[in-house]
Amino acid sequence: MNTSGLWYRACTVGGIMFLLALLMFLLDILLHLKRRKQKQKSKLMSRKDLTLVCLFLIIATLYCSYYSYKAISPNISCYEGSFEYSNRKSRIPLTSTYMFSNNDDEYKKGFHIDAISKKEIFNYNFEKGVRYRIWYDEETKVILKIEKSE
Repeated sequence: MNTSGLWYRACTVGGIMFLLALLMFLLDILLHLKRRKQKQKSKLMSRKDLTLVCLFLIIATLYCSYYSYKAISPNISCYEGSFEYSNRKSRIPLTSTYMFSNNDDEYKKGFHIDAISKKEIFNYNFEKGVRYRIWYDEETKVILKIEKSE
């Protein structure tokens, strides 16, 4: 199974949060140095700023840890259904949701995959009405493997 979609989530969103926390910290240091150069009195970081940076770091660590754990040991399920449509309503960059349905379900089931992982896992466009077998992580609904059903 290809877990690149789970690694993508761990690295992109978690990485962005880490970078934001680092950027906030560096900007605060630069402001402190600028004020010090102008001989104004200033603290290095206010309690509010420090709390915000720590919160970003904690959330980023938890997010990265969760998706790294899922990538190492995914809870794999299989679904077989016909492709209906796709949309880009995901909160994660470059990620699309693909909707499938089968005769047993009365509702459509959505699975997520980013554009980079899709090239590795299934480098074709989905065809409406064609049946596919999808292996995915149960909790996150991230696609791990796709093949056409006969």
